Amino acid sequence: MEALFKGVIGRFAGPTSTLVVPSDDCSADLTANWTDVNGALTHAGSEYTYTVTTGANVATFTDEATLTVGKKYRATVLAKNGTGVGSTVRINALTNADVVIENGTSITVAAGFAIATVEWIATEINNKVQIEIVAGTVGNGETVIFDTITTRAFPDFNTDIGARMYLAECPQGTVYPNATYQLVHNTNDWTFTDDFDNSLIQFNLYSMSNSAAEITDAEHKLRLLYDNCSLATTDLGSTWGHVLMQRDGSWLDKIPHPDSTGGGNIWRYVVEYRVMLTKGSNV
Repeated sequence: MEALFKGVIGRFAGPTSTLVVPSDDCSADLTANWTDVNGALTHAGSEYTYTVTTGANVATFTDEATLTVGKKYRATVLAKNGTGVGSTVRINALTNADVVIENGTSITVAAGFAIATVEWIATEINNKVQIEIVAGTVGNGETVIFDTITTRAFPDFNTDIGARMYLAECPQGTVYPNATYQLVHNTNDWTFTDDFDNSLIQFNLYSMSNSAAEITDAEHKLRLLYDNCSLATTDLGSTWGHVLMQRDGSWLDKIPHPDSTGGGNIWRYVVEYRVMLTKGSNV
């Protein structure tokens, strides 16, 4: 079941495969799209080289994004040593007025490419993505190599419920709306050549809103995310593969508030999916 749960939560918690601006595989010279501060970004084959002017000062290159306000995004960049060795790099999200929304976690650059990441909620349609070489980590005139800059949105369902989806039950005090997922039952199927896990998985969506609009919108986003999707599976000693994820049924009701001090009822939307994974050849 680990493969099933990792596939479900991976699709929910990870960004979609669709790239948005700024995304740049560095195969072509698109350096003119980026604004340099304390350095110069140049194209070199299938990579970008950033030459720092004054190592004691922060060096950056920045591009304006094309986003939807309120959605969650993840931006990444690959970095490795140029002539400068062991520099510190991070990728940041800024407002269009260059105010920091979120600084990504710093990475120490080495001989091979490492990835720097930042996640944030868009505050404007034109927030900026900034790649930073931290002050004092390279010398004057030294370089850092960059490749494959990506920006992707998280699924709308993740944003709608504030990334609050948990296995079986929510932690006490979790704010609404939220969701859980759980295994209802599982059976083993087989053919002459393949073994299968045939599972029924249940999503429970919860809302305290007086109106049903919030929870019905979340259910719609859940269906857009999971209906007939292809789950990414994890190799757990067998060769797992996705066969199908098909909606089996759903219902909307109201249930007592789980917090005894809360009083009243809350909305619950239950959505069930039939999921089949193959464990590969049994011959």
